[in-house]
Amino acid sequence: MHLVVTGGSGYIGTRLIRRARDQGWWITVLSRHKPPMSGGQRVRWFPWALNKEPPPRAFEGGDGFPAATALIHLAHQWEKGPEDLDLNREGAQLLLDSSRRHHVGRFVFVSSFSARHDALNLYGRTKDAVESLLEGDGEVVARFGIIYGGPLKGQWGSLCRITGLSPVLPMVGAGRPVQAIHLDDACEGLLRLAGTQKLNRKIYSLAGPSPLPFGRLLRHIARQVHGRGLLIVPVSTRLVLTALGIMERLGLPVSGTKERVLGLAGIPVLDTGDSLGALGLDLRDLKGGLAASAPGRLRRLVREGAAMLHYLLGERPSAKLLRRYVRGVLRFGNATHVALPAPVRWWPPLLRAVEPVSMDQGHGLRARLDLAARVIEASPEGVSRYYAWRGEGRTTTVLNIFLTLGVEALLFPVRLILGHRLR
Repeated sequence: MHLVVTGGSGYIGTRLIRRARDQGWWITVLSRHKPPMSGGQRVRWFPWALNKEPPPRAFEGGDGFPAATALIHLAHQWEKGPEDLDLNREGAQLLLDSSRRHHVGRFVFVSSFSARHDALNLYGRTKDAVESLLEGDGEVVARFGIIYGGPLKGQWGSLCRITGLSPVLPMVGAGRPVQAIHLDDACEGLLRLAGTQKLNRKIYSLAGPSPLPFGRLLRHIARQVHGRGLLIVPVSTRLVLTALGIMERLGLPVSGTKERVLGLAGIPVLDTGDSLGALGLDLRDLKGGLAASAPGRLRRLVREGAAMLHYLLGERPSAKLLRRYVRGVLRFGNATHVALPAPVRWWPPLLRAVEPVSMDQGHGLRARLDLAARVIEASPEGVSRYYAWRGEGRTTTVLNIFLTLGVEALLFPVRLILGHRLR
């Protein structure tokens, strides 16, 4: 099948083209900038902007390409303020007219949860205006929540940057419920919309079915991307909008910031279960998706493994043991590292004070300690440490038992509290 993609050089478009090519699509990209994968096998590019008529050759066969069977419209104009609505609507109309003339069977418009005629922000009103143009058979809308993962670009890149600025972050809308979807799941949803012959609705809402507060999402990002916790200080949305209004009247360039604040304030919670079920789309869980996308993930797992193994082994682990631990996490865990306190990373014996009392295998730290113990027991170092007879006498053995019991009794309240917090 032949897929036409607008905005193919952007955050979503670049990943979408790669996945579509891997699935065997022929791809024509329409964008202002040449995407990285154009010119390769089954991928071609034509320069195009929203205010231009798309070139007819983009929809026609030739040079090994079949006639276009689907179009995914990602391109969006952000830069002209109030003129964006008219420009995006006119550009979408030009694309629709061309796809209809060339009998393209499927037109997929990429929209947002904030799309409403009375949306607080211009972006939501613009998306709604374009959605209203889709009237023909095979013309559908894909509304997305917050898209995360992949390269640090777009909204995802902004979220990663702000969560890395400081361990304390003032934030508007911290309690606002949001729904998220991984970039790869979003691209898979778009390709299923483009390739499925029969669709049973016009609008598909694609994001996690269970909303979570925006502040919690930011804390998850801080933990997985930056390897530390984040304290969110809620800030009044009304107060921030008032301040931005004053700055705007003074001629300061704050329209972009105001647009993002209004967008967060007005984003609704949508029922996504039916849409996901109709496409057979099974989304990855948020923690696993963030962990797999986080830069430096392997480095943090190695650092975690060094602390865990050192604590259980009583000495610095070998590189071989560390490799086995990381492989075990990647194969049997969820690739999410455990954010250990800095003092524990510096001196691993302090893990004794935070080791959870619970034996629940769903406890993140408990599960990792058990994995580290299995890795050690299956190694020569572990056999030497745990099973070799050192010739201690009966008196020494009894004293060690009582010493251990005393230390455990003293640390029990601390472990009960801190171990629970490290879930």
